[in-house]
Amino acid sequence: MRTSLILAIIGTLITLPAAAQKSRTAMTNEINSNFPDNTVGSITPNNLRTVTTDMVNSYLSLLDVSNVTNSTASTSNATGAVVITGGLGVGGAINGITLGGTSGKSLMANTSLTVSTNDGTLAFGASGKTLTVNNSITLAGTDATTITMPSTTDTVAGLAQSNTFTGTTNQFNNPVGFGGAPTHRVDAAGGTTAIAPLRLQSGTNLTTPVAGAFEYDGNALYATPNPANRGVLTSQQFLSLSANQTGANSNTAQPWFPGGGLTQITLPAATTYFFEGHLSLTRSVGTTSHTIALLFGGGATITSMNYVITVTDQATTTSSLSTPQIIEGGTGQTVVTAASANASQFNTIVVRGMVRINGAGTFIPQFIYSAAPGGTPTVQANSWLRMNPVGNGTVLQVGNWS
Repeated sequence: MRTSLILAIIGTLITLPAAAQKSRTAMTNEINSNFPDNTVGSITPNNLRTVTTDMVNSYLSLLDVSNVTNSTASTSNATGAVVITGGLGVGGAINGITLGGTSGKSLMANTSLTVSTNDGTLAFGASGKTLTVNNSITLAGTDATTITMPSTTDTVAGLAQSNTFTGTTNQFNNPVGFGGAPTHRVDAAGGTTAIAPLRLQSGTNLTTPVAGAFEYDGNALYATPNPANRGVLTSQQFLSLSANQTGANSNTAQPWFPGGGLTQITLPAATTYFFEGHLSLTRSVGTTSHTIALLFGGGATITSMNYVITVTDQATTTSSLSTPQIIEGGTGQTVVTAASANASQFNTIVVRGMVRINGAGTFIPQFIYSAAPGGTPTVQANSWLRMNPVGNGTVLQVGNWS
């Protein structure tokens, strides 16, 4: 009886019919069903042949194999893994895990695919091979980790979705282009009406300036041309006239740019500005005695303000020689001329100073007559005012001062 059982098993292994692979649970249930206790039923050759056939068809040994051809290995046991101690080649060599030969080869891992040895390789042979990952590819470990692309044109990230590159550092050794092919280390395509070519988001400046760094703290742009010497980049806002504009014959404040167009700038809170300007005024009618004063109106609240005024006041053209007067201005009105009743008056006024803005709002350069002079003034073309942000509302210095 025992000899017959052994011969039946050997015969079964020789003449295996095609059958589907079964899980561990399925095989256990089949054994319990076909081999009951001897008190009931009997063990027939058919029972034995069915179980052993399913066992063989459900087991694939990958231990120290040299090649696997046209085979499918799957597992649904408790560990959910196939362990390869040698190599697995599909149409190619057995160095790591290799997909070679013709197109159409696939390597799929529902949970994870790990190359755990120090020199492990996941390689794709000829053209047309694809590694598709639904979630992420992670290079982990304490040694250097590298993804190497071939020398031809490569696409790492698709543009259909947003792509994020994160890490302590991300190094690109060759020119990088944004929106086009690069010819320099960093090349950005031209902007559009909705997208700027380059934008620095507001952040905190370096504690120790680094040569070559560009920074933005929400108030001003900075560049560091040499070690420890951060500087403020000039980022001017200005307004000017391309043609003469007519002012008012009144004793109320009126803007430097009175023609009904742009007259003011809106400034953010907690910002310090250097400013500079040139106002050219002429008048040819009116003999009411008056003085001229400068002031700055608008809705912005000013923490402090100081500027120097250089002014000429002539009864003839501004091209004639005259002695300029230098006056210091502040947050209120500053009278810049002596009283005059001349029918003709020509004034050149230049201002340079600093203003610290506390609350956001408009900032309007203005002039005012102490009395309506009797005729309207003309603000000459190419009068202008410019402002340059240099830091927050309390900034005292930028640079390696000591």
